Amino acid sequence: MTTFILKILRDTVLQQKLLPLEALANQEKHPVKIGMEFPIHSYLQVVDHLRFTLERQAIAGCCIWYVNSDDVQLLKDGGVI
Repeated sequence: MTTFILKILRDTVLQQKLLPLEALANQEKHPVKIGMEFPIHSYLQVVDHLRFTLERQAIAGCCIWYVNSDDVQLLKDGGVI
């Protein structure tokens, strides 16, 4: 089975909707720190963001999030995609 890991390259914010951060409610965004890693089930490039589904544990009750593509690195079986 292929394992995808989303690695955070700089402090950023995960978003539940692809809207400007100031338009989101506090519960629709989640700050993450550089170096954090998340096992993901799947992903899709959406403009300048990556939409991803967490593999195991939800964050704030949500499994599907968006993140700015420039703030992350996608790994597949330990190698950079």
